Amino acid sequence: MEGKKSFILYCDIIHNLKELTNEEAGILFKHILSYVNDQNPILEDRLLKIAFEPIKQQLKRDLEKWNGFIEKQKEYGKKGGRPKKPNPLLINPTLLKKRVAFKINPTNVNVNDNVNVNDNVNNINTEKEPKKTYNDSEIEKIVNNIKNEMLNSYNWNQKIRVTMKDKGHTLSETDIQRWIGIFVNELTAKDDIYKSLNDIKKHFINWLLIQLNKDPKQAKQTKPSFNL
Repeated sequence: MEGKKSFILYCDIIHNLKELTNEEAGILFKHILSYVNDQNPILEDRLLKIAFEPIKQQLKRDLEKWNGFIEKQKEYGKKGGRPKKPNPLLINPTLLKKRVAFKINPTNVNVNDNVNVNDNVNNINTEKEPKKTYNDSEIEKIVNNIKNEMLNSYNWNQKIRVTMKDKGHTLSETDIQRWIGIFVNELTAKDDIYKSLNDIKKHFINWLLIQLNKDPKQAKQTKPSFNL
């Protein structure tokens, strides 16, 4: 996992670990840390090998998703940054004319004013907006900041529990934290982490309600996660 400073452990591994002794669990955890640091550790104990295998496969899947995300960012960097949403004023110059005309005193409007508006539109169409690109370290920092802000917003978390309860879904604090882990992972995979934190929080509430309404049984079986 060269180039990464963090990794994801899924909450449901507790079902495997609780069957181990404290000593065995400690050995397994140290093995995981050695594995993600590319030290190529070897487990001799057969039981620990069995316990580690599903964790290993999930780490590989997460790494593939991360590498795909990084490659996408590199492609954006080669093209000058992430694709920008089109400015409606640039697509339809008439909107800009109306906006400018609204600010002009109607008694002073003349042919020259109209010509100036057209000139301004042409100037805007030829100007290029500055592009912002992010390196791997910056991207990882953005993802971690989003997750930490959402996990540590106690009052906001309680508000979500009340909102979901009004919709017929009873969730614990741990449930909320698990769903936050899944949500942030999906945002990262979709390269949708550059919105404001308030927009992301609003999106999470709508997203969570959709997930819970899909199928209550399926929602309980989903394997939430969060970045440790």
